[in-house]
Amino acid sequence: MEPTRARNIDHAEYEIIQFLLEFKDLNPLQKVMGSDEHSHDRWIKAASRIKDRLEKRQLSLIKSLPPEHKARKGSNAK
Repeated sequence: MEPTRARNIDHAEYEIIQFLLEFKDLNPLQKVMGSDEHSHDRWIKAASRIKDRLEKRQLSLIKSLPPEHKARKGSNAK
């Protein structure tokens, strides 16, 4: 990921979400919160739900990205 200067708040939010989605090391938190079978299952479901929400929000922000942004070029955003 190569973020550029934030052109607007939505652009900054999009890049923050992208960073969070690419950040892979949640293991320390998972080890504490998902220490048994049941809590591990809840952790996986919660992480999946958060990922889905972030991706949905990110999709809604594409229209606000600068025209030259690579995510906007690959979509039908106007």
